[in-house]
Amino acid sequence: MISPYDRTPERPMAFAPEDLWRGARTAWCVFMAIMLVVVAALTLPAGDIGMTAVVLGYAGVIGGLIALAAMLVFAPVAWMLGRILVRVRFIAVHVLAFTALGAGVGLAVILLYIAGTDARGVFASGAAGAVVGVSAISVVAGWARAVRRSRRPDGPGLVHKWWSRAPHDHDAAHEDRFLD
Repeated sequence: MISPYDRTPERPMAFAPEDLWRGARTAWCVFMAIMLVVVAALTLPAGDIGMTAVVLGYAGVIGGLIALAAMLVFAPVAWMLGRILVRVRFIAVHVLAFTALGAGVGLAVILLYIAGTDARGVFASGAAGAVVGVSAISVVAGWARAVRRSRRPDGPGLVHKWWSRAPHDHDAAHEDRFLD
């Protein structure tokens, strides 16, 4: 019986829920890494290492929670987008679609942030563009990891569970090379 997560010639980009969450976690991690590097690069020139550590901690906790909330809210949107594109074979279409999704996530977060503040300062400083750009890069990175993992040729269908694969016997593989 064919699972809805199995790749077929009609559904070359099928994926499983595990792939979606793997991609979502990757997008969150990439966003956090870029955000913390940028925050460190902006605060280190001031010369106060202690203040940089405080700012990094604050940015990590607050930014991490906001990014986590955005990931949980927009994961169903990514699922729907992936289901819409399941029959599209061209990778460029997927990259563009998930880049647009990431930019939309970043824009939504910025719009929520500026709802009660002066929007001119956020947009004039370039922070809005940076958040939108980093968000787009992060979502595409998550998509790329999910696709890479889901399209692996090993294992049945697309459901890759570590307990479902037969263990690889390196000795037998080495001996079989000499028999051929």
